Amino acid sequence: MEIKSRGVKLMPSKDMNQKTSVFSCFFNFTSPSGIVLSPNYPEEYGSSLHCVWLIIAKPESRIHLAFNDFDVEPQFDFLAVKDGGTAESPTLGTFSGNQLPSSLTSSGHVARLEFQTDHSTEKRGFNITFTTFRHNECPDPGVPVNGKRFGDSLQLGSSVSFLCDEGFIRTHGSETITCVLKEGNVVWDNAVLRCEAPCGGHLTSPNGMILSPGWPGFYKDSLNCAWVIEAQPGYPIKITFDRFKTEVNYDTLEVRDGKSYSSPLIGVYDGTQVPQFLISTSNFLYLLFTTDKSHSDVGFQIHYETVKLQSDHCLDPGIPVNGLRYGNDFYVGALVTFGCDPGYTLSDSEALECEPNFQWSRPLPSCEALCGGYIQGSSGTVLSPGFPDFYPNNLNCTWIIEASHGKGVFFTFHTFHLESGHDYLLITENGSFSQPLKQLTGSHLPAPFSAGLFGNFSAQMRFISDFSISYEGFNITFS
Repeated sequence: MEIKSRGVKLMPSKDMNQKTSVFSCFFNFTSPSGIVLSPNYPEEYGSSLHCVWLIIAKPESRIHLAFNDFDVEPQFDFLAVKDGGTAESPTLGTFSGNQLPSSLTSSGHVARLEFQTDHSTEKRGFNITFTTFRHNECPDPGVPVNGKRFGDSLQLGSSVSFLCDEGFIRTHGSETITCVLKEGNVVWDNAVLRCEAPCGGHLTSPNGMILSPGWPGFYKDSLNCAWVIEAQPGYPIKITFDRFKTEVNYDTLEVRDGKSYSSPLIGVYDGTQVPQFLISTSNFLYLLFTTDKSHSDVGFQIHYETVKLQSDHCLDPGIPVNGLRYGNDFYVGALVTFGCDPGYTLSDSEALECEPNFQWSRPLPSCEALCGGYIQGSSGTVLSPGFPDFYPNNLNCTWIIEASHGKGVFFTFHTFHLESGHDYLLITENGSFSQPLKQLTGSHLPAPFSAGLFGNFSAQMRFISDFSISYEGFNITFS
């Protein structure tokens, strides 16, 4: 439902008494609560703006402003909040950049917001919630994002408490605030709690949650976050990936079997390809999350717990992503081996052995789609590196396919998506890629075709990607 009035679009929120306003540069708010948005929020707000908004409450009330999001060009674009209705009113605060401002409270029943931008860079803008309240009350502090609130009274002398959700920590404000009289004003004695997912930490609880910084939103660029999980001696640690999605090839999570970066590597994960769970061989696990300066994604939600060693067997070692396990006996001395789905290569073919200390002899291997290789046989699968995630940039991969004697190679395409005109798959049957049999690009699924029919019974494939955009690549079978 939309309510349109004088060129302003009012969209009801979950609370039908509170309206969110998507508006032009000039507007007077007279409702008891609402949301002030920069023009076009959350898209770029535009250049050379001078916007003025007035919030007008009942004469016996005051106005509270809570900043939900703030991102404007530093130094050149700014938002000024005035304690009154005129340009000459005292300034409560002037804000620029992307640091989220603290809440503001007017001394009277009118507040003025002035937003000025220059002629160049534009950003996301801002999202501000306003509420009105009586003079003998403190403003409603709300409920922290990623947290809980205990207590509803806003009267002078009352207190309200907050608690961060699992996986989040306090980064600002207090866990308990009290409504007090200060310099003639009724105000909270401390800032409201802010809960955020931390970038690293030393975790000693028997179970908990690790979240990418910014969760449940996108993580930030240029991160280098290290977590150490420590259990009681003799208790290994199990981590379960509830959610995982990062920029393929550039934003990675390393998991190491110990308490430091020099500990044995269990695996490096990006994109969406993670095992269901991992188990350490000691009472420590080390996780390192690094991101580059460009794209980001939702990140991860990882549950960790200490597990008790069994008295007669090892714990389930798990199964690699895109792989399978041979052996379901986990008693001391038992061996389990692993294989991979067609097109993938096992990182370590050596068997895992359940040792007398009820630990596996080595970490779980991984199954990977490699850049090039020699393939011999009557049938097989060729995958772009990283498949089904996006392939890396700057690749030059060559596969040599030798079919059975006396037969050619018949190719069938199941998935095909490359950056059109920039990334190519070349297929030849004479070893020369200067004049290939096929030169494929884009997202059109090629028709099946044959190669190697003239005595050499082989085909060669070369995949070349440039430095920029990538897609899911290809899944090709041959027979």
